[in-house]
Amino acid sequence: MKAAQPAPVPGTGPTALEDWKRRNGLTPETRVFCITGAFPGVRKALLARGWYENEDKQSRCWDLKYALWQRDLGEMAELEDTQVVNYFARNAELTSKVGLCNSLYNCCTLDRVDVDAFYPRSYDLTSPVQATQFVEDFQLTTCRCLLRRFLQLGGHLAEQGGRAYPAQVIEVALNVCRRQVQSVDDALDEAPGEAISAEEWSVIKDWSLKTPGKRLEAKKTAKAEVKAIEATLEEAEA
Repeated sequence: MKAAQPAPVPGTGPTALEDWKRRNGLTPETRVFCITGAFPGVRKALLARGWYENEDKQSRCWDLKYALWQRDLGEMAELEDTQVVNYFARNAELTSKVGLCNSLYNCCTLDRVDVDAFYPRSYDLTSPVQATQFVEDFQLTTCRCLLRRFLQLGGHLAEQGGRAYPAQVIEVALNVCRRQVQSVDDALDEAPGEAISAEEWSVIKDWSLKTPGKRLEAKKTAKAEVKAIEATLEEAEA
């Protein structure tokens, strides 16, 4: 027994598009597109190729629809096989920043690919784990930057005069960076430790990268934001 077919949606289907072309004085071979949102480049490229624009955003008569939001396309299941759109199922896994970030780092486990070699380091701050990783990455990057600035200054310390960093700051930054490049074989017998401790960060964090020798003064608003972030992380870890 043959299953019942769903009723066609009014104003859709090949016949509806053919009728629409006829009413607008177009040949059956003319391709029709519809755009929602500001995409002047896409519109210009299609018009240059001989496509015709259906300016009725609600119309279902088109061969291609380029939409800003997926909801502008209606129900994906109701599209004709000949209709093309700029969305696909779960496209946010690639087209959104957080989706692309998570997809890349999840897929890198399938092969030995260093995502950071071709994609900017990114973190999903709605994830407590990744938020913690972001803070750690920021702290480690600060240590590396301090050492670079130290070398740019010719390796001079504050004790030697001029605007430079104290010896303790350089020593802590150097120790942190040394741990990062330590061979795995040399650390197998050691218990896993922090990349950078709270005590080490307290020595590093108050020194300016832009103006060596200058201590930073945290603004009240910045302090409040830091406390809010720390409270969020503590709550997520509890």
